[in-house]
Amino acid sequence: MSYPAPQDWSPSSWKSKTAAQQPTYPSEQKLESVLRVLETLPPLVTAGEIDALRRQLADAAAGQ
Repeated sequence: MSYPAPQDWSPSSWKSKTAAQQPTYPSEQKLESVLRVLETLPPLVTAGEIDALRRQLADAAAGQ
């Protein structure tokens, strides 16, 4: 089973969210540089892993 991403989701949509507990970075330029590097890396979790976890959680909720 696959779940569609919310319509307002994009790889950079997190930037529009309010961070309640965000550190202060001494260099905005360095932060942007690091974010550009991170954007080039593969995801930490794959879509298949997310789907598998959702199935496992559904099974657990059903008592299986």
